[in-house]
Amino acid sequence: MIEIYKIKLSAQRALLGHVFNNLRAVAVDFKENTIYIYFFCDKNPSENEKDLCEDVFDEVIADFVHLDKIDFRIEVITVPYPQKMTLTGHWVYYRYEK
Repeated sequence: MIEIYKIKLSAQRALLGHVFNNLRAVAVDFKENTIYIYFFCDKNPSENEKDLCEDVFDEVIADFVHLDKIDFRIEVITVPYPQKMTLTGHWVYYRYEK
């Protein structure tokens, strides 16, 4: 069993140097042997921004690749400011917004 704090710490470490202006928030969750990473963007992400999300995702996978029967899912969601972002997971990055 993976503890959620390990996933949160892994994602926060992976985000170092990968946060871009369009990124509003990042969340993680763990359900039914699957690690989920959600990236919330202000507008549709560019190809470079999608690549940055994939880089973060790959770094998190690398931290848990030794575990059997664990799946990984990534989702990039566009939620323009000031719309509220909702999720049942755990926030690991949340941009300051007035």
